[in-house]
Amino acid sequence: MSIARPLFAISIVPYRLGTSRGQAVVSFQQVSCGFPPAVRQTAQSTGWNRILDRTRRRAEARRAISRYISF
Repeated sequence: MSIARPLFAISIVPYRLGTSRGQAVVSFQQVSCGFPPAVRQTAQSTGWNRILDRTRRRAEARRAISRYISF
């Protein structure tokens, strides 16, 4: 007989804003409680990589545009 594990997890994502060498830095740390399946854990890290890459590209694009246009 095996004990069923729940297929859910509760997650929060605190963030911290800072600076490094004159540039803004945003750091995230995901904190979870529960037992998500291994497949979900893999998808989570892939999803975070995509989100962070997209955020970085948008911030860099906005920085490049802001040299010419004032917001």
